[in-house]
Amino acid sequence: MDSSISLTLILGMGKTGLAVAEHLASTGQASVLAGDQLPDSKTAESLEHIPLKYAPIWGKRTEGEWAHAFGALPITRAIVSPGVAPSHPARLALGRLKIPQGGDLDLAWDAIGPHPVIAITGTNGKTTTTELIGAI
Repeated sequence: MDSSISLTLILGMGKTGLAVAEHLASTGQASVLAGDQLPDSKTAESLEHIPLKYAPIWGKRTEGEWAHAFGALPITRAIVSPGVAPSHPARLALGRLKIPQGGDLDLAWDAIGPHPVIAITGTNGKTTTTELIGAI
């Protein structure tokens, strides 16, 4: 395995996975896509415009099968979509291989760099809170 290659695994190809793939491609970072099922036709169409150096890994697998597939690649980190449970066999395989796992917010945090950030989350009141902070 070539240790000079930095490869990000994107686990889950819903909206988050697609956005992560687009971001990584726009910044010249290599990624490989993985998930239990093939992406829907709209996502597949969007993926056609993203240059990928590695073939996607699709299909339901056991933890051992995921570990075998992931272990054959120079994966240095995984960005996991929020819908992929911590108990998912692919995530367990990543843990077994000691590949760091994060989410899209971790990726955004890394991209922002050392700048101050105010994050506003939750179900209710985000717009009001954002306007209030903007006025301060």
